[in-house]
Amino acid sequence: QISHAGRQSNGMVNMAPVGPGDVAMTEMPSGFFGAPHAMTAAEVEEVVARFAHAAKVCAECGFDGVQLHAAHGYLLSSFLNPRANNRASLFGEGDPYHAGELTRRARPLMDAVRAVRAACGPAFCISVKLNSADFQEGGLTADEAREVALSLQREGVDLLELTGGNYESGIYFDETSANPASLAEKRQSAGKREST
Repeated sequence: QISHAGRQSNGMVNMAPVGPGDVAMTEMPSGFFGAPHAMTAAEVEEVVARFAHAAKVCAECGFDGVQLHAAHGYLLSSFLNPRANNRASLFGEGDPYHAGELTRRARPLMDAVRAVRAACGPAFCISVKLNSADFQEGGLTADEAREVALSLQREGVDLLELTGGNYESGIYFDETSANPASLAEKRQSAGKREST
């Protein structure tokens, strides 16, 4: 699995993370995450190139494929999330990655898939881990995730793993460990959503 934590980089490692925009993590323990700076278009292109380089190293080491982590609020996922992607207000409507259109929000992920395919060839397996929803009001929706999944299929992705949520929506900090009924409800909801 190849990933970039983006704005969810642990503060003990990096208190100056990057993100699609400059939206700081909310409802999280104080000091756990630094305030992100919005990536320039050149920085986005560099990260895409690094995904391809990492995949090529994996291929050269004998791996049959890699998974690109585009879920749980990590960098590729946060581009898809309108709550984290405020690029239009920062860079204007002409920005190629802004939150107004799903195709623009998905561009870093699609570019990474294309770059990995170009670097590793048609026989190399590419998997993507994708949120089926962010579980946040104003976040990536199930309908949008479906559209992204169809775009990934058109790009020739070999395997898609669905998951959901991010740090802010409570995937790691929630009440389910102390409340079995809440956990059962979340499992039922996830099963229904991810089987459609």
